[in-house]
Amino acid sequence: MTSERTSGDHGEQRSQLEINDAKPIRALGHPARITALQHLFNSGAATATELGEIVGLSASAMSYHLRQLESAGLIEQAPSRGDGRERVWQSPYSGLNLNTDAESDPEARQASVQFLEAFLLAQEMRARRFLTVAQHDAALLDQGNFFESRLMLTAAEAAELGQKMQDLISPYRLKERPDAPADATAHSFIFRTFPLV
Repeated sequence: MTSERTSGDHGEQRSQLEINDAKPIRALGHPARITALQHLFNSGAATATELGEIVGLSASAMSYHLRQLESAGLIEQAPSRGDGRERVWQSPYSGLNLNTDAESDPEARQASVQFLEAFLLAQEMRARRFLTVAQHDAALLDQGNFFESRLMLTAAEAAELGQKMQDLISPYRLKERPDAPADATAHSFIFRTFPLV
């Protein structure tokens, strides 16, 4: 259903996590967890305090969400940075791909819808933060691209288009572009395609 592929720190390759059952999908059913996990995919490791600042939660509230991700096997403790009082978290994965049999498993379907609701909310929060900052910065506002096109696609064509978009953006992924130009900045790329109902 969704994918966020990056490579790990220092050039090591981490595998993409394939999720096909309800438990880990349910663990992702909150925008704070999705945002934290995406940060760990891209940045390698962080503490509950650091992740809480990113998602706008206290360290204790973020710790609760991190424990939920840990119990689902999505994150793990990272080596200490030298201060044993604070836990550092990392994901052993480079990204995730949801691939459930939603037709035959109602529990997975319900969890998938809950995940997608949280995923969309996390995207919306990032877009709104951009607009809040960009209203005072014309150059930044010019870097934003918001578009929607209505397409006529078969199911096979929709799948093919999704794969082509993944292939198109792959050379620009944050952790796969160590030689990015000096004036390059991190951008969020959001692509959505779904049947109009």
